[in-house]
Amino acid sequence: MSHGIFCVDSAPEMREYYALLTVEGHGVQVGPHGPTVLEHLVAAQPSVVIIELIAERHDGRDLLLHLRQDSRTHAVPVIVVSTDLAALADVRAPPECYRVAVCLAKPVSFAALLQTTRALITGAHGAGACPASAPVAGPRVGATGRPLG
Repeated sequence: MSHGIFCVDSAPEMREYYALLTVEGHGVQVGPHGPTVLEHLVAAQPSVVIIELIAERHDGRDLLLHLRQDSRTHAVPVIVVSTDLAALADVRAPPECYRVAVCLAKPVSFAALLQTTRALITGAHGAGACPASAPVAGPRVGATGRPLG
């Protein structure tokens, strides 16, 4: 397994964060939306996966189920992000078939994303259900360190 991050979220603010994760020394690959995403994810052998639950062309819950059913990806820690709090609650609720490591509500702060990603890569968190606490949210910060929006 590599120390890379595989992302299935192409929102502009997340793409900026992926660039910043690269600056921080992490290899980042943004996967395609659609039926070939699992093939790309398996080929990438990431240490962590970041998935937007609800996007224009996909429902991340379907991808989560495929990840957990595939022996090649079932143990990879997953961070889910979404503006849809009901969707985040859905992946935290039983049955725990999604086994998500961390849920982050958008807007996500880069500091929270970086800290979470580092913790998962170093093994500080195991893949399990999202904690019962509220999703992490914070101010969005651009590449210059200034707040976005």
